[in-house]
Amino acid sequence: MGPIYPRMLRDHFGFAREVDALLDANANGGPPRLPAAVERLARDVTVMGTYEDAPDAVRAWLEAGADTIDLVLPLGVPEEQLHEILEAAAPAAASSGAEQRPSSKSPPAPAPRVEPPGGSRGGSCPY
Repeated sequence: MGPIYPRMLRDHFGFAREVDALLDANANGGPPRLPAAVERLARDVTVMGTYEDAPDAVRAWLEAGADTIDLVLPLGVPEEQLHEILEAAAPAAASSGAEQRPSSKSPPAPAPRVEPPGGSRGGSCPY
């Protein structure tokens, strides 16, 4: 993460504690990590959840006024799991009338890992 997003999230959106925790957790490189202290930030700026939660989470963002939702697929995930991710999110997008189109953007960085309270690693989530 470059300097612009942390500064914007700290100064304009009140996420100073979360940005600091995110930067500290990822200071040494390696796979991106999302510590539990950052979950409020992640939930406010991303749609995240289990496969079962995905349709309701996508629908809630669209009903709240989101014009589009970009689905970022993590790198290094088996193709079968990528299809599962798409199938989980598709029902809400289809029922909302949202346009489903492939992105022409560069591939994203790997998804960070969620760390629940207590420190054990949980499932991945887009960030």
